Amino acid sequence: MSQQQKSNWQRHLHWLIGALAALMLALALIAIAGTLLQDGLAAEIIALAGIAIAIPALTIGIIAFVMLIYARIRTVLSKDSE
Repeated sequence: MSQQQKSNWQRHLHWLIGALAALMLALALIAIAGTLLQDGLAAEIIALAGIAIAIPALTIGIIAFVMLIYARIRTVLSKDSE
C-alpha cells in the first residue's frame, strides 16, 4: 500500500471517528435534557443543541463512511492490477 493511499484511508477513518464522537455527544445532551431536566426551557434548549450537533455529525459521518469504503475498494483494486 502506498503512503498516499494509506494516508487517504486514515484521513477518512479519522473523520468517521470524529463524527461518531460528535454524535455521541449530541445523544448525551438529548438524554440529559430528557431524563434529568425533563421539563422547562433549559431542557428544550439543551435538546435543540443536541439536535443541532447531531445533524451535521450524521451528514459528515455518512460522507466519511462512503469515502472510506471508496478508498478501501480503490486500494484493493490497485493491488489486483499490480
